[in-house]
Amino acid sequence: MKRFFEYIGLVAIILVSFYYTNRLALLIQNQNPIMRSIKEVATKEKNQYVNAQIQGDNIIPGLNGFEVNIERSFIKMRRSGIFSQHNLVWSETKPSISLAENKEKIIIKGNRNKNAVAFIIGNNEDVKSYFTSNNIPASLISYTDSYQNENLELLNGEENKNEFNNMESILNKDKKNVHICLVNNQNKDICLRNKKYLVKESISLNLNNLVDIRSNITSGSIILITQNARVSDVNILVRQVRFQGLKILPLSELISEKTK
Repeated sequence: MKRFFEYIGLVAIILVSFYYTNRLALLIQNQNPIMRSIKEVATKEKNQYVNAQIQGDNIIPGLNGFEVNIERSFIKMRRSGIFSQHNLVWSETKPSISLAENKEKIIIKGNRNKNAVAFIIGNNEDVKSYFTSNNIPASLISYTDSYQNENLELLNGEENKNEFNNMESILNKDKKNVHICLVNNQNKDICLRNKKYLVKESISLNLNNLVDIRSNITSGSIILITQNARVSDVNILVRQVRFQGLKILPLSELISEKTK
């Protein structure tokens, strides 16, 4: 019993010693001029995250924030002994309301702060050629019976369970799966079961409605080019987007909450 209490006493001494050693090291670190400079910048320069907006069954993505990672910045600068803004290490901060926690919601727009739009191409070979030949980013709805490994972002367009799974295997094999579904009444359940991000276009270009939709383009618009749309109309729409000073991004980038 005596040895047991001696052992307990030794452990207590070690723990107390460890605690005070750590406190002393932290105190010394906090008094370091580099650490003080890092903390000063960290207080002033940070960007608060933006929560996703939920509107019933729909959602508009938020944006991650960013802040200075104080400990990693100090470790990086301690080697040189000099504070430098260029050597600050930044970390993303995630929204408290985000897409990842609301995958049952349907994304109807990208975040307007990205100042961008995205195009989705239906079963239209001429339009597909227009985007690829002009190096314009777009997302192509893909099917097993017509699949080609295009230089575009590819979405699984199948609605039958077996065909959907086959398309998934193909996209995974070619490392082209962005895990996004352009959702409709036929494929919603299978997309949900496969934990896809559900997307609904905010604008749809068809054979006859170019004049009506041109004025509806805003930052965050998800624009579907339907099967019967004309290339000439697509070209006008692309020029309209650029005239408004908007970027064209792949759909996965437009709806992403990551901050560059």
